[in-house]
Formats: sequence, structure tokens, C-alpha cells
Amino acid sequence: MLSTVTERIVVRQFLYPAFQSPPCSLNLSDQFAFRPFASTAAALISILHSVTSLLHSNDFVAVIALDFSKVFDTVCHRTLLDKMTLLDLPNEVYNWIVDYFSGHMHCTKYGGVTSAMRAITASIVRWSGSGIGPASHVVTAAALQTVNPANLMVK
Repeated sequence: MLSTVTERIVVRQFLYPAFQSPPCSLNLSDQFAFRPFASTAAALISILHSVTSLLHSNDFVAVIALDFSKVFDTVCHRTLLDKMTLLDLPNEVYNWIVDYFSGHMHCTKYGGVTSAMRAITASIVRWSGSGIGPASHVVTAAALQTVNPANLMVK
């Protein structure tokens, strides 16, 4: 319980404020999930506005929707932490986040045989009980950009 409370404090007092003025290398303008004052409804309104505006000058608009939820199972902690260094966070908070993602182990048991313990160095916790996990998605998703600047992305 204390860990969840601490996570929420870190997110509310440090990560969310850092999201409000991100560095240029982390584009969060198209990110709606897990941000204060953003929502799925706001994302849908943004998409509807973009499509409506584009239809004024185009015969058709193609909308492609992709589900990237499983991609967060493969996010390397080191990559995530490198992106977090770009945020305006106090050293103590960054060090706490490093510690949060460190020291987790797992093993597999199958057919009565248990594997050796191995370090978990990838994945981000997504469930609603996690405070830091969902906020980490914001930083991770910032790297997803369109190849063509004429295309729009809503995350």
C-alpha cells in the first residue's frame, strides 16, 4: 500500500508537472492517455475535428487505428529511464524511479521444473493500481511519431 501511495505522489507532484513543459525531444502534444486534463473523449474529439477539417479540402480521409498496448510489454527499462532523464525531475525523484524499475526477478515453473531466477529488464506495469506504470506510457509513447509530417497521430 505504501508503495502505491508513494507512486501516486511521485506521479502527481513530479511527473505530471514535468509533462506540462516537456523538452522538445519528447513530443507530448498528441498524447491523451494518462495525462492530467486529457481523456479518451478528448482524443476522439481531436480525431473528429481533424477528420472534419481535412474533409473540407480533401475528397476522403483515411483513418488507421492501431492497438499498441502489448508493445509496452517489451519496453526496455533502460530506454524508458533514458527518456525520463529528459524531463525536468529532481535527482531524488529520478533515482527513486530508477530504483522502482530495478531489482525485480522472475522464474518459470513448468512440469514441476523451475527455471533460475532472472532479472526483469523490460515491460511497464499497466494496471490501474499502479501509479508510475500508466504515467510511464506517456514518456514511452512520445517516441511514436509519423514518418510523414502531413500525417496526424493521436495517442
